Amino acid sequence: MKYGFGVDLGGTTVKLAYFAENGEMIEKWEIPTDKSNDGSNILPDIAASIKSYIAEKGIDPASLLGVGIGVPGAVLSNGDVNKCNNLGWDLVFNIEKSLSDLTGLPVKAGNDANVAALGECWQGAGKGSNSAVMLTLGTGVGSGIVLDGKICRASMFRTARGTAITVPRMDRMFFVCAGNLLGISKIIAGMKIDDVIEDFEGTPCGFKRTSCPDQIARALKA
Repeated sequence: MKYGFGVDLGGTTVKLAYFAENGEMIEKWEIPTDKSNDGSNILPDIAASIKSYIAEKGIDPASLLGVGIGVPGAVLSNGDVNKCNNLGWDLVFNIEKSLSDLTGLPVKAGNDANVAALGECWQGAGKGSNSAVMLTLGTGVGSGIVLDGKICRASMFRTARGTAITVPRMDRMFFVCAGNLLGISKIIAGMKIDDVIEDFEGTPCGFKRTSCPDQIARALKA
């Protein structure tokens, strides 16, 4: 049996887990997302946490397939990240190579909502189906669509998502959000947000827009 690490990189916390190749989650933990210094500490922190776990558990590196990471932004097919506002990254760089150099393990990266949708189809609420829609509610709002077992991509290798669009004020919102790394889903239905939106709808999001779903998500988390 081979094993690997899954990383859900969020704007507030980084969630990590150790998996068997059959999808069984053996252990999970999280660390804060350090966005200081333009997010330059994020990948070293992730690598240090993974290395510490390997050492603590006495894991044989030969048994490891590598690391999979979901990033809250555009990830190109070659592993390049095209900036990431929620993390303070204002540059284009290859996250797969950078994290691999730090961990000594193979790394594959994808948009966080895309890989969450794939996780749902494999082991989560969409298990048994090869098509699903996943909405994620965290520091921002994300969505992933899987059709016939393949991610439905839009421009710049993002998912078919709408986090940078502005929306009119609304009384009620309906979300499906990830409950854990494999996407154990729950529905938050009919949530009144009149009061919590009051201080957020005029606040610009990472894309410098107001009345953005990302800001509504932050309000709901606050």
